Amino acid sequence: MARIIFKFKDRVLKVYPLPQNQPFTIGRRPGNDIVIDNLAVSGHHARIEDQGEGFAIVDLQSKNGTFLNGDPIQTSPLQHQDFLVIGKHTLVVDLMDNIEVDEHLEAGNGLGGGPASFIEDQTMMLDTPVAHPKPGEEMPPSAEPEHPDIDLLTVLSGGAGELTLSHKPITIGKNSDADFVIGGLWGLLTGSPAATINKQAGDVFLRFNGGLIKPKRNGSSVKGTIRLNHEDIVDVGPLKIKVQLSKRPSN
Repeated sequence: MARIIFKFKDRVLKVYPLPQNQPFTIGRRPGNDIVIDNLAVSGHHARIEDQGEGFAIVDLQSKNGTFLNGDPIQTSPLQHQDFLVIGKHTLVVDLMDNIEVDEHLEAGNGLGGGPASFIEDQTMMLDTPVAHPKPGEEMPPSAEPEHPDIDLLTVLSGGAGELTLSHKPITIGKNSDADFVIGGLWGLLTGSPAATINKQAGDVFLRFNGGLIKPKRNGSSVKGTIRLNHEDIVDVGPLKIKVQLSKRPSN
């Protein structure tokens, strides 16, 4: 059964099944399927619709907007493991009913579990853009020779700079000691670490460690460990990096 995992920061508050053939509403006022008692949320903020071949999210002209994977939307189809941000809460889309949640979660416990206290005041505008971080624009690759002299990871978006690949693993995750730290709203769904890039016997490997966001190699999700090639593109949330390997001797 398709469902929504409702979160605040790192804490899962409740899991809601998505009904078929009827709208699923989110807002501050009682009567919504998810009631978020927060002034940053409009009374009737957003609606999830069953469109037969899948679900879609519709923003109901909310003051602070509805964000899908970091981008503001008016209406958009939903995919498995998409995440929505409404106010300061995150809603993870679990269409396959296979995202693990805390087995000790009590239904209806915590914020947003029901209309505990209805606030009549007007919706408060969020004045900080960092509340909804958006992946940066992709930077064009710099003009370089076909192969560098050493093995490198070059950041294309979601950060800046490059790291040299050695036999020390390169980590990507929300943990503060990661080589590439994923913060903000993306960090809520990222592992600690989410992925590791390691050089072994001259080859370079990408390994998925954990979290709701899986790394991608050239647009395809990585579930285990794979070998990386020269000019492969690795994505983890907002981070996009290019693998640049020195020329190997011919066999």
